[in-house]
Amino acid sequence: MTRILIVFALILGALFWLFNDEEVSMDNKVVAEEKEEVVVEDEGEEVEEEEKEEVVAEDEGEEVEEEVVAEDESEEVEEEVIAEEKSEESTTLSTPVVAPVVKTTENSPVVIKTVYSNKITDTKVFLYEWGIDLSSKEMPTGKVVFTVVNNGKFTHGFVINGVQNYGKVLPGSIQEFTAYLNPGSFEIYSDRRDDYEKGMRETFVITR
Repeated sequence: MTRILIVFALILGALFWLFNDEEVSMDNKVVAEEKEEVVVEDEGEEVEEEEKEEVVAEDEGEEVEEEVVAEDESEEVEEEVIAEEKSEESTTLSTPVVAPVVKTTENSPVVIKTVYSNKITDTKVFLYEWGIDLSSKEMPTGKVVFTVVNNGKFTHGFVINGVQNYGKVLPGSIQEFTAYLNPGSFEIYSDRRDDYEKGMRETFVITR
């Protein structure tokens, strides 16, 4: 009887040991799987961080390119301004038309001869690249006040052929010039650089 109990106890011990071993194996598998999941999650996070870093790097690269483009455009504008200033300093006033220009002090009225009327006419003149527009191309004899508006990007001149060279008009500026005119046909033009050749000229008529 004692032997039977001992054998039975040994069998129970063996079964208990096997059962515990299986549980330990299962626990180890679960732990290993959890570690693998953690590793996968970490790798996924690293991939996301790398993608974010790549996106940030691309954005920074685009910003750098935009800054470079803006700097290039700014340098081009500065070069144009410098070139224009040098041209102004080195170029003397020239008359692209055959008729002579009466040279007097800028902004001062010029009396050609006896004026037949005391009428005062206001006329607007618009300068731009490359043309001149007048609000009216026919005016009566007498005093004419020209309001000159430069809508262009560059400095232009204002000359009434045979009357006066009124000088330059800066971009975006508005200036008033006065002339006393008798009946006849007159030409307005810009004498800056090659403005005249490019079409910056217009004619108007003074009637009695």
